[in-house]
Amino acid sequence: MLRSLKDITRNYRLKALDGDIGKINDFFFNDDLWIIKYLVANTGDWLRERLVLLSPVTLGDPQWESEELPVNLSKDKIENSPPVEKHKPVSRQMEDKLMKYYAWPVDYNYGFGSVNTLEMQIMQQRMQEDSETDEESAKNKKDEHLRSIKEVIGYDVQASDGIPGQVDDFIIDDKSWLIHYIIVDTGKFLGGRKLTISPGWINNIEWAKHKIVATVSKEVIENSPEFDPNEPVNKALEVQEYDYYGRPQ
Repeated sequence: MLRSLKDITRNYRLKALDGDIGKINDFFFNDDLWIIKYLVANTGDWLRERLVLLSPVTLGDPQWESEELPVNLSKDKIENSPPVEKHKPVSRQMEDKLMKYYAWPVDYNYGFGSVNTLEMQIMQQRMQEDSETDEESAKNKKDEHLRSIKEVIGYDVQASDGIPGQVDDFIIDDKSWLIHYIIVDTGKFLGGRKLTISPGWINNIEWAKHKIVATVSKEVIENSPEFDPNEPVNKALEVQEYDYYGRPQ
């Protein structure tokens, strides 16, 4: 089923095997694969923040009605994991620490969920390319494809002939944690409508300019299916989106 990341961040709590551990502060996604790689959990209290990273592989079955995400780890294990700094990119060294601490396999972040054959082939190909890079030179580098959802919300969406709006949300599959759609808020441009666009339309993200660059025109984006944040992404909307995105643009 498809879910809003903004809704999950705003409302859901994380529950360890032996009790609550806090709320989700953010998500990190891979902008090459368009998949959620980490949840950022705030395990601190109202006086302080302590942010730690969790992979979706650590999650049990989400409890959507009670707005809880079970984590198959103890509170101590999570609270003692290596902390991350707010507003800092995740380095390869940090990822190495996490893998050693949690004893995650090398391909842990791509080994979960119901991913279709084509998606899996793409992931495996890119993982192979990553494994062929120089490990020593990569150790001190940040992961150029790993970005914060909170950071990207508010970025301009640059179509081939203008800016139809800003990034407002991301819609993910709650089994595979793949990003299926980006929600664009048209604001003053089209009366505040919220539209769904496919990650397949994104050419690249220009971080310094705070914008994502689409390969399609404003008209294509402006005619894309509308999104109502007050309604679940139901089957009828998914069919409408599939029909629209399945047509050549």
